[in-house]
Amino acid sequence: MKKYILILAVSLMLIFGGCLTSSAAEFTVTDTTAAVTDAPADSEMIVALYSGETLTGLSSYSGSGSITGNYAEDMPAALGRSDSIKVFLWELSTIVPYEDSFEAELDELSSGSNDSNALIVYFSATGNTESLANTIARLTGADMYEIVPEDPYTDEDLNYSNDDCRANQEMNDPDARPAIAGSVENMDEYDTILLGYPIWWGTMPRIINTFLDSYDLSGKTIMPFCTSGSSGITSSVTTLRSICAYSNVTDGFRGTASTSESAVLNWLETNGFYEAASNS
Repeated sequence: MKKYILILAVSLMLIFGGCLTSSAAEFTVTDTTAAVTDAPADSEMIVALYSGETLTGLSSYSGSGSITGNYAEDMPAALGRSDSIKVFLWELSTIVPYEDSFEAELDELSSGSNDSNALIVYFSATGNTESLANTIARLTGADMYEIVPEDPYTDEDLNYSNDDCRANQEMNDPDARPAIAGSVENMDEYDTILLGYPIWWGTMPRIINTFLDSYDLSGKTIMPFCTSGSSGITSSVTTLRSICAYSNVTDGFRGTASTSESAVLNWLETNGFYEAASNS
């Protein structure tokens, strides 16, 4: 029922016009996803696809602040027979949209593929950081490289209640550098490194130091992200800025395996990821 109400409302808007006040929202739209930041509370982001002036598909995404939606996944059939897109915010109780909107021909949109020369590098001991890395990959289209230890960590290695467990021994030794299996052969091709890790003892695991010691990241942008149940990312970002003094290390992002795409998108936009992509 909600979708039919939206279709009717969109049709009426096209015929009669009408809008609310400006919302100061900002849109980021690729050929697969649409997103908005600074959306008013309890908004609906509407993605409308058209062929000429005929509405071919409609999807809505609810939220406040940051809202994102993969319209290519939600409306594949409509996308295949459409040539233009409009994205706007809606307040259903008024039956009219906010003034702010985004409109473009589909063939003018940037690709969701990795046009930004970005690489997601992550270490994940239990799967949580890998899940967050996959969310970032969906939103950026960046290539991915997993840091895999030559000697994989076992459950006993990660038993922090045991002072003699491998993880505790490594974190107690500033010079520990666990070996990594494999390498990034084409690091020079990437301008941005999105670097992910779990928080161990309030900072990044020593295997991240191994990675940083293995490459010259001078002149690159490093965007740190982590997973942690309680500890923040600030301490590890400070360490990264010290180690990578000739890189641009942005503010970090702390999430979990279930962090929303909207939260990740807000971090990416706040730290200029999409602006860098458009200039690459």
